[in-house]
Amino acid sequence: RLSKYAVPIALRYMIQTGKGSLRLGMDIAPGIMASQSGTLFSKNSILAAEQLPDRALTLDLKLSAGIQFALSAKTSVIAEPVFNMQSVRGEQWKQFNRAGLGFGLGFVYRL
Repeated sequence: RLSKYAVPIALRYMIQTGKGSLRLGMDIAPGIMASQSGTLFSKNSILAAEQLPDRALTLDLKLSAGIQFALSAKTSVIAEPVFNMQSVRGEQWKQFNRAGLGFGLGFVYRL
């Protein structure tokens, strides 16, 4: 388990086109490790989190691009693929990354 203090910054943009819209998003959260236990993995190595220097730097990034389609005046459906990355700078500025892809589906009903 890794605990950290981070400052999240989120940017969202929507482009309207008729019944649908294009949704773009980016979340970035630079931070500092507060306490750590567990294991970090990179492509070529494994490191116990306890071996990280105090206050190691972290960076979380999320990119998304999707569509929102209006079914009626009050309802719409959202489909949005998402890329996530978490990064920790270890000893001697060695970097440990974890990345993944996801897909979100949503339903919006306006009251």
